[in-house]
Amino acid sequence: MSHRKKQKIMKKTTAIGTASIVILIILGLSFWTGIRFAYQDNLERGLQERTSGMEEIQNMTNKDGEIKYRTVKLFYYDYSKGECIGYSYQPEDITEQERAVSKGLAPVERKIADSDNVIEDTVRLFLEGKITDKEKASGVYNKVYEEEYPLPGVELIEFDLSADGILSLTFADPKEKTRGVYCVVEVKKQQLEATAMQFSEVKSVKILPEGEIFAINDF
Repeated sequence: MSHRKKQKIMKKTTAIGTASIVILIILGLSFWTGIRFAYQDNLERGLQERTSGMEEIQNMTNKDGEIKYRTVKLFYYDYSKGECIGYSYQPEDITEQERAVSKGLAPVERKIADSDNVIEDTVRLFLEGKITDKEKASGVYNKVYEEEYPLPGVELIEFDLSADGILSLTFADPKEKTRGVYCVVEVKKQQLEATAMQFSEVKSVKILPEGEIFAINDF
């Protein structure tokens, strides 16, 4: 092979090698540019998602901040103050009966959301019978002898407040847990009535079905 041919081959090989290197550089730059743009895109998307999430949290906080609460009273019983303290106690005079129980009614305070359903919510909260250890230590009990709230099986199934202030509470009591001797029944009933009548809208309380719920047993 002549010297001239060798030079041509070498130049051609060099040109091919240079072109290959240029192509590799271009491909490399394109590859890294794509990664950079993808990274930036993901970064921006992540920032948007985090910002959106923070806005949602902020919105929730704002909504929570708009909720108004009010303090209500749940009436339970302090046996050290009430005179209705035994199975056999049953005064004949109605005024004496009511006074004997009402002396022991002991309110505890709770904060609940203020809404159009605040009276019903308060009654249902009372029926749960949640008393703190501190309240128990002060003498307040949600227990009436062997039974305590929540009474097993007892359920408020209908709540109706009429325009003239009559609050009708309809219960289901399949296990007859609201029935008993005078003190047991009267304490439970007056607790419920006092809890409902703390609201000015309630003028009287009617417990239904009459003669079945909070009824005194005949022995």
